[in-house]
Amino acid sequence: EEFKINSAPKGAYDIVFSCMGFETQKKHIEIYERVSINYDISLVPKPLFYNQIDIVEKNPENWKDNLEIFSKMFLGESDNSNKTKILNTQVLRFKEDKKSNLLKAYSDSVLKIENRSLGYSMEVVLDSLIYNKSNKSIKYTVYSRFHELVPTSKEDIIEWKKDRHNTFLNSPRYFFHQLINKKLFRNEFKLYTGTIEDLLNREGTPIEWQDLNITTDEDSTVYDFKFS
Repeated sequence: EEFKINSAPKGAYDIVFSCMGFETQKKHIEIYERVSINYDISLVPKPLFYNQIDIVEKNPENWKDNLEIFSKMFLGESDNSNKTKILNTQVLRFKEDKKSNLLKAYSDSVLKIENRSLGYSMEVVLDSLIYNKSNKSIKYTVYSRFHELVPTSKEDIIEWKKDRHNTFLNSPRYFFHQLINKKLFRNEFKLYTGTIEDLLNREGTPIEWQDLNITTDEDSTVYDFKFS
């Protein structure tokens, strides 16, 4: 099949190619002038894990426990996440490595997520997700596509606008924007360093602004943060 994207704005993009039963592929492109870029993509087939589906059916409680862990780690535990749900949880598969205490999540289908707090629905390709039960850390790679939900009332529009603004002010993107522009502490952000366990227990060491050194490359696209 042939797909076209016309008049893409300048910037850097990751184009994701995925289909059930095939390995997900990604192409990184950077557009800074009007050019035509062509790619020929061949997806590599991968086996579907029917045998693992059978195992899940024999042990549904274990699957439910892992789904609860996955939902907390992936969706979070906030006012927004309380109104967010995965619509097709049945496509999720989990694999536990008891020796390393790791929980791995994967899916051969696109996850469909609805966020009634912010007024979005999402289609998410779950490339990988690994949760370390020992130190409660999570590492994942996902590719998402957002769609606006249709509001049912004027109250929905007002509430979504307010919640989106508040969510942005608490987002990593806004945090790093303020950090790069040296507005972090002036806007009452607090920064701490320490082990994951210390930070989770709110026992980290505060960092002063003068201890923070920010450097960037010539194009101002990559930033390096160091603490003295």
